[in-house]
Amino acid sequence: MLSRICAPAHLRFCVPVHRSMGPAWPLASRAVIIAVVSAKGGTGKTLLVMCLGASARPPVTLVDCDPQSTALSWARMAEAEGTPLSAQVVGLPGKDLRRRLGALNMSRSTTVILDTPPGDLAIITGALSVCDVALVPVRPTVTDVSRIWATLALADEASVPALVVLSQCRARTRLLEDSRSALLGGGARVSRVEIPDRQAIAAAFGGPVPLLLEDLGAELLDEMHKLTRARRRTA
Repeated sequence: MLSRICAPAHLRFCVPVHRSMGPAWPLASRAVIIAVVSAKGGTGKTLLVMCLGASARPPVTLVDCDPQSTALSWARMAEAEGTPLSAQVVGLPGKDLRRRLGALNMSRSTTVILDTPPGDLAIITGALSVCDVALVPVRPTVTDVSRIWATLALADEASVPALVVLSQCRARTRLLEDSRSALLGGGARVSRVEIPDRQAIAAAFGGPVPLLLEDLGAELLDEMHKLTRARRRTA
């Protein structure tokens, strides 16, 4: 089974080589800009966006780039339930993110997190063009892992370091182990964090982020801040 989810030979990556790359989007505050991207749907992107938003040092801005407005819907439901999110959530569904982000007042934000739609390459590449680091969620299945390489190739073309996080995981399963091995074998940079497959997490939409996810989000942020610092040192 492992051979079916390995990266194609032409999409293997060398990690952790850092190219010389300047800051993608020089906000006045030098906020860390994270793009949560995946060309495939159902990987848990919006959940990760909320997880990171709850874990980052405030003030935090979450930018919903998805025309379906999933992150905005979550924020509105949480507000209606009397459990508003700590992060600011704004909607920018569209392709010209560089120009439209510049029009927002995010000078005080420490972290800006972009939630992108699946399958819309124009929005995904736009998000990659302005971010410091990309977070790419993938479920530990043959189908999902075999389709992640195209997304990683987009990040590589944009000279953006990408961190893969395994989501909806069942601990100590052969499929999880094989998926991690295939990703590492293909040269992907894989987070030590694994998002578990739990009912409380699946039911979190529209409410507060579960404490478990806040802890995991803090670990993910630590990894991404290290990648961002390494990138800025080479600029």
